[in-house]
Amino acid sequence: KNSNEPISEHLREFPRLDVFYLGFVSSRPPFDDPKVRRAFLMATDREELLANAVDEDAILANGFLPPGLPGYNVRPPIRFDPQEARKLLAQSKYGGPSGLPPIIYITPGQGTPSDIVMGLVEMWSANLGVTVQVRLVEPSQYYYGLDRIVENIFDYGWIADYPDPQNFLDVLFYSKADNNVGGYSSQAVDSLLEQARVVESNDERFEAYKQVEDILVGDAAAIPLRFGSIHMLV
Repeated sequence: KNSNEPISEHLREFPRLDVFYLGFVSSRPPFDDPKVRRAFLMATDREELLANAVDEDAILANGFLPPGLPGYNVRPPIRFDPQEARKLLAQSKYGGPSGLPPIIYITPGQGTPSDIVMGLVEMWSANLGVTVQVRLVEPSQYYYGLDRIVENIFDYGWIADYPDPQNFLDVLFYSKADNNVGGYSSQAVDSLLEQARVVESNDERFEAYKQVEDILVGDAAAIPLRFGSIHMLV
């Protein structure tokens, strides 16, 4: 936005109601252990990834509800802490990098992985001592067959059908939801989501969704990466 341009006073920035994240298949090793998921989360320098992202209007995500959404919560930053990440991995039931099974990262693409994907793999190698293999899937087929081909880590994104937290948290993380590709399951999350479906007060609903988001971030259900934004002349 250039204040010397007469048209700049008409420029507005609006949040896009979407979220992009790295999913874990928490229904199978090694991401069945929350400490392993948390280790990968804290070993990921998301700010560096965002700085190199193609979408220059992207907003760093510290949760799963985008700005502009009713019930959105301003959340504290998620720490990038490789030292703590290594401790968590050592404390996990796998005992450290040498105890982990092979880990495969599924991502859409052709030919060679993107710089962002390779950046992630290099971060996990440098910060955790973990080798992650990348498997590319034809982009046009990626989301349609992901539930059949997903291995351990996968790219995922969601754009709102309608502006409500239910259309993010319930659709993506309820244990029986079709779009819960990673099979994340939490009795506390399910209970809160079921409660929020029938509560009439928006204040009570939004408080329930806030608690759900707190649990998801604390449990490292996935690694939130970015929200979108768009600029328009009005």
